Amino acid sequence: MYSSALSALSAEQRQILLTDEPLLTLPAVFTAIADPRSKHGQRYDLPFLLLCLTTALLCNCNSTEAIGQWCREQQALLHRLFGPRRHLSPSASLYRWLLPRLCSQQIEWALARWVRATLTAAEEDAVALDGKTLRGAASPGQVAPHLLCISHPSEPGNAAPSTSERKDE
Repeated sequence: MYSSALSALSAEQRQILLTDEPLLTLPAVFTAIADPRSKHGQRYDLPFLLLCLTTALLCNCNSTEAIGQWCREQQALLHRLFGPRRHLSPSASLYRWLLPRLCSQQIEWALARWVRATLTAAEEDAVALDGKTLRGAASPGQVAPHLLCISHPSEPGNAAPSTSERKDE
């Protein structure tokens, strides 16, 4: 499990994101992501599953087994934030089945927007921006991917997800 939007966060920033107020805004961010599952037999809505995934990743759970274990151990938190639900503990096997079927780029962009909206930087903080188009990576019918890196002096390696659309920098 890897998320470029979450991996560069400091421990302090992770703690800010793990408070109730930011977590309650997270399901709304995930509503635009298409659910690849059929409606038959669904126990959890997709925004709830992605919220559990994100909070587990913020707690350094980097495998589907660790995410499933985090969900089992944090049932009280999930109950407090989202009220009583019949099932509060998504399993590792559910995430192993679901994650390959989701568009990772959509999730990365949603997470990046949420982190930017939730964490605020001081006005005097400088931010470096660098963009590159990968040379030789274009194929017939597709443009070469355009990589965008945003970094802050105190957080080296803070990167945004790549995009295939080239924009003026």
